[in-house]
Amino acid sequence: MALSYNFARTAYAAQDEQAREQEWPVVSTVILLTPVIGIGSFTAKNINEVIARIRFLETLRGAFMHSGGKDVPLPASIIRSLVGLTTNAPSETRGKFQKRIADNWFLDTLRELNEEEG
Repeated sequence: MALSYNFARTAYAAQDEQAREQEWPVVSTVILLTPVIGIGSFTAKNINEVIARIRFLETLRGAFMHSGGKDVPLPASIIRSLVGLTTNAPSETRGKFQKRIADNWFLDTLRELNEEEG
């Protein structure tokens, strides 16, 4: 299923075109992360959960953005400007999200260790 999204009702969309273009790399990354974080719609009520899940992923997997050869976390201010974003990504409880991400990280780590040995 293709990922669809609508950010028309966000503070991001209300900015001028130049500001939107400048922030698009972050915004597009966040949109692509919605199925991974298990949150398809961003609201004022769940935006801290959105940011926390992204930070959890960044901690386990590394940053999604880089500048000057250094990892750069996705800016919370830009993520917050996406309150009102809707996507067709399925929703997932925090517990299911944490288990899925931790299980995948653990399996990837085991695979890497096995490859180093063999």
